[in-house]
Amino acid sequence: MRSMTLSRPVAGFLVLAAAGVAGWFGRWEIIEPEGLAAACAAGQGGAPLACLVRPYLVQLTFSGSFGITAVVAAALAWLAGGRLATALALLALVAGGLGMFLFDADWAVSGAVAALLRLARPERAAPEGVEAGTGAG
Repeated sequence: MRSMTLSRPVAGFLVLAAAGVAGWFGRWEIIEPEGLAAACAAGQGGAPLACLVRPYLVQLTFSGSFGITAVVAAALAWLAGGRLATALALLALVAGGLGMFLFDADWAVSGAVAALLRLARPERAAPEGVEAGTGAG
């Protein structure tokens, strides 16, 4: 029986979708609800975990770090090769997916698109006599 593996672009879309869902949840269920903000500020009710996470999520969200991370990781993915390029592209997709919903869409989308394009780019075959990924000749 043949094992099923996802192609890199499909895996990238799934990572982007999961990060987008997490970003949507963070925005609409933790940051935006005024009732939760008031309950957390007054120390009355609210979900304890949400009240614990909310101030850090707000600070991280409005620092612009999701978009910057997405663009920098995608740029480094284009400079790297092999598994490092894939890991950097996936990092860019996580940051981009979060940033799309957490008030940093302009840079986040740019990084996500660049990362998806990097994942779709075929890797070059190693020259004969050189093992792939070792860099030794």
